[in-house]
Amino acid sequence: MNHFSKTFFLTRFYLRKDWVTLVSWLALMLLMTVGVAAIYPSVYPNLNNRIAIINTLKLPSMRAILGPL
Repeated sequence: MNHFSKTFFLTRFYLRKDWVTLVSWLALMLLMTVGVAAIYPSVYPNLNNRIAIINTLKLPSMRAILGPL
């Protein structure tokens, strides 16, 4: 017997059971991503501010917190 013989059945069952939760979660992630991207010009209005945050994000401590960007 194949180890993955019921994978499609279980995936279909899970998607049918929790589709509202999954769609809501994906919509929330999309809205948060677009919202943060829309706010960046007001948070960092000029080139000097953007260069400062880029240099801050390159620090080893920020890389440890956020991972490589």
